[in-house]
Amino acid sequence: MQEESVKDNAAVFAKYLKANAGTQLVVARENVSEDEIAAWSAGKFAIALYGDEAAIKAVKVRNPFVLPMLKEDFDKVSVKPHTLFKSDDKAWTSVMPALAAELEVFNGGVEQAAKAAGAKTATEKFIAYKYDTAMAQLLGKVLPNGVGLVGFVLAALLGAVVSSLAAMLNAASTIFTMDIYKKYISPDAAQKTVVFLGRVCVVVFTGIAVALAPQLGNPKISNSIFTIIQ
Repeated sequence: MQEESVKDNAAVFAKYLKANAGTQLVVARENVSEDEIAAWSAGKFAIALYGDEAAIKAVKVRNPFVLPMLKEDFDKVSVKPHTLFKSDDKAWTSVMPALAAELEVFNGGVEQAAKAAGAKTATEKFIAYKYDTAMAQLLGKVLPNGVGLVGFVLAALLGAVVSSLAAMLNAASTIFTMDIYKKYISPDAAQKTVVFLGRVCVVVFTGIAVALAPQLGNPKISNSIFTIIQ
């Protein structure tokens, strides 16, 4: 799950490096080889800059402390004045203790500078783990392949998702039709009308969910769908 957070963290680390040029824990290097990636030690982060997407895809070795990024994108990165770098991830301080300590000092200085200037602070957020990838990694890396177990677990997972989705849509539809429409808008509405409206609500709420779904992967909102649901 930590490896899956690399893509989301790369842009934030680039901003941090430009905001805190004196950092001892983040560096930017061009054309990092697979041997260098494999040998890169934990605790210090490297933003590996490449000329194009093909060069990034050609690198097969992965390391959660090496963050691949297009050099063009790195050069375009800009940081707002008085930007704080934090994380809502409870695992952050235990996974990256040295960086967490450095950030505490850096953020303290930024807050003092912002206060002295009478300016507001901006916030960029790191994540330690991409929790929503846990099931995919379980299916792909832990369960044995070729015996049907992966398909069985996947079917059970999809069944649970569909069941939960149906329950949530039904609950949302009931709340609107019975607690809002029937109570405040049309108390004398016929049962047939209420049932029809409930079905319409299911379609509408499904459309809203589909429209919002692409935002669930945005680390600025949350790195876990369960946090959003709660």
